[in-house]
Amino acid sequence: MPSIFVLLGIAVACYVAWAVASGSIVARSGIRMRSIRRDESPHYFWFVAGCYLLLALALIFVF
Repeated sequence: MPSIFVLLGIAVACYVAWAVASGSIVARSGIRMRSIRRDESPHYFWFVAGCYLLLALALIFVF
């Protein structure tokens, strides 16, 4: 059975795939969450998606 970190990493990777497909991702902004749309701010959207993807890879392969 895979560890909880691997399962969590797979869940985060699935969220990144869904966010890229839908064009909207949620990121932390101060003490709240903020929805970033790909058509409104593409650079920030891809930066946040890349950060989530790196987190997913770290959860799968490092922990």
